[in-house]
Amino acid sequence: MLVISLVFYALHVLVYWVAGLAEWGDTMRHLLNLFNMNREVSIPTWWNQVLLAVAALLAVCIGRDTRVRRGTASDSGYWIALAVFMGLASLDEGSAVHEIASAPFRVLLGVTTGPLSYAWIVPALAVVLVLVLVFLRFFLRLPVRTRWGLALAFAVYLFGAVGLEAVAANFLTGGGEVTGIPYIVLSGGEEFLEMLGAIVFIDTLLDYAKRQSRSLVEVDPLGA
Repeated sequence: MLVISLVFYALHVLVYWVAGLAEWGDTMRHLLNLFNMNREVSIPTWWNQVLLAVAALLAVCIGRDTRVRRGTASDSGYWIALAVFMGLASLDEGSAVHEIASAPFRVLLGVTTGPLSYAWIVPALAVVLVLVLVFLRFFLRLPVRTRWGLALAFAVYLFGAVGLEAVAANFLTGGGEVTGIPYIVLSGGEEFLEMLGAIVFIDTLLDYAKRQSRSLVEVDPLGA
């Protein structure tokens, strides 16, 4: 999964370079845009959606398994809520709802330039803060290995989705060119880090599920 994501990042940079070599026809431009990470209708965006959807599905499976094993909905509810969050992130990746939300928040905040010119960042950070507070007790109950894995996954994802987005916004509103190398690297890096965060999330959940299954067998080897 990581190799595929790296390939898409490389192709994203290559697409901008090739696009600047000549005046291409509509067909060629369409083909090049298929690997443009800045577009919602592109193969890298589809790949990002798939990764987030797989992460959501794994969280659902763990939630259901947790409820069956423990006979309680306590931690199961947190896993399902986490799955919903990842599912919404997957949906947003292709529909760009967060970008649509930028306009009203930009007016509300009175921001037109700088890192917050992509004004959806402000409510997004507020939502993240609320989620951290809501999930904190559940997070602290997880095994240390799982806890650090999830923390790394979300940190990488947020750094890409919010951190580099803010840097890119500041670059563009400061006079940077959308076809310039700095923006190409920033925009591609943003999407790549989102993919990387989802991959770490998937790997962490798979490891957690494997360890939980193993501990269940060790406690009751006959499945009685």
